[in-house]
Amino acid sequence: MIAAFTAASFATFAQEGGSTTKGFKFSVGANAALPIGDLADFSSFGAGVDVQGQYWFSDKVAATLDAGFTSLFGKDGADATSLIPVRAGIRYMVADKFYLSGKVGMGSFKTKGFDATTAFGWAAGAGYQISSNIDLGLTFDSYTKDSQTNSMVNLRVGYTF
Repeated sequence: MIAAFTAASFATFAQEGGSTTKGFKFSVGANAALPIGDLADFSSFGAGVDVQGQYWFSDKVAATLDAGFTSLFGKDGADATSLIPVRAGIRYMVADKFYLSGKVGMGSFKTKGFDATTAFGWAAGAGYQISSNIDLGLTFDSYTKDSQTNSMVNLRVGYTF
């Protein structure tokens, strides 16, 4: 529901042009997650979808807002864990098609039979703009609550409208 609301909000403001043209852009993406650290004890792989809005202040800098859903598949018969992140951040074009990004926000984790847990989240990454519509990004995502940290490496393929 959060993802659908975010998608509708940014689609309303989307403007024509390349991803580094000033104004609003909207993208949808698919991601593959590799759990690391403590999270790797319970899950070996994850997959998900997201929506992202970008507001380009210049040809180099954009503010971002994203929301999504990732299923972290359980290991050794354990149930899958669902993750719903909602984050705001910045994207900076360091070269013609290469960017760096950072995000902060929250993530809600839910495993069958357990109450949902919401944790502080952050992500840092880099990406490559393959074309004006397609980009490939790699991020390190981390979520912390009560001194427990769940981290993963995410590979995202996105399509920008």
